[in-house]
Amino acid sequence: MIDVMSRIADGRNLESRWQRLRSLKTQASVLSFIQSHKITDMTQLVSTIETINENYKDLADNIKKAERRLDTLAQHISQ
Repeated sequence: MIDVMSRIADGRNLESRWQRLRSLKTQASVLSFIQSHKITDMTQLVSTIETINENYKDLADNIKKAERRLDTLAQHISQ
């Protein structure tokens, strides 16, 4: 019984270890992003993220338009 309990405890420690590693990797990614974009304050961070989000939305819209166009062309070709 003690062996089973110790294995369960080891599993919990392992899980928390992976959670800590995941958290550290996320923090490192954020730090790398901030450094690469030369962000020095919160307003720059917000502005940069807003710009990235706007670019993402524009790109997603363009992709949707292209996919619709491809579907239309495929329908015309198959007729």
